[in-house]
Amino acid sequence: MIREGATHRDTALKILGSADMQPMVNGWKKQVQGESKQHLGGIYENAVTLRLSQQGYGMQHLGGNGEPDILTTKDEKITTVSCKIYDEPKKVVSNEPLQFRPEIYFEKKNNLEKFVLFFYNLSWQKEIIHELIAIPGLLR
Repeated sequence: MIREGATHRDTALKILGSADMQPMVNGWKKQVQGESKQHLGGIYENAVTLRLSQQGYGMQHLGGNGEPDILTTKDEKITTVSCKIYDEPKKVVSNEPLQFRPEIYFEKKNNLEKFVLFFYNLSWQKEIIHELIAIPGLLR
């Protein structure tokens, strides 16, 4: 499909022939964007895992649903790592506490206090690394 500056509405009309189908096209677009971000998220997790292992950390890449993305060990200290990737042009991006549910539960279960967030924004082309305190009370 050649875009040539066509809007999503124009594209929908060309594909489906009716403006009534625009919600369906928007739904497909969101699904594709979501799948693309999940794929990029896996690539980013792998890149962070490789980088940390090169820095001498023992690695356990979990990255599943309900689990922290990465567990690292060094000098008998366990650290939980969360990787997030966004494509957000805004100057400020806020992360909801529910996004860190696996890390917070793991921290509570293992009597740890902090986890590390690796955050990359495609629009900014910048990585930010933060140490966050796991506060179970944030999750309701």
